[in-house]
Amino acid sequence: MEINKMLSLSTAHITKETESKLSEQSIYEVNVYEKSEYGYFIYPNIELLDKRGWDIPEDLKKCIGLAKANNCNWIVFDRDVDPVDELPTYEW
Repeated sequence: MEINKMLSLSTAHITKETESKLSEQSIYEVNVYEKSEYGYFIYPNIELLDKRGWDIPEDLKKCIGLAKANNCNWIVFDRDVDPVDELPTYEW
């Protein structure tokens, strides 16, 4: 049986530029699925990121690092989730 963990993060932890890339699905090492109109489910391909050198925006890299440190396979970004102290926040 396979069980996956998901880290819930505020969209405040990513910049507007990163959000635009997610909405366009232009970060190829990350599978992106829209979550209604105000968020995203992402599945970072850690194996591919490790091969390609993590050439992704720094804000997203920190979020994925936090998910990885907590053994989470998925991240959901949602505007209604409270920010966490471990990550920087951005106004947009």
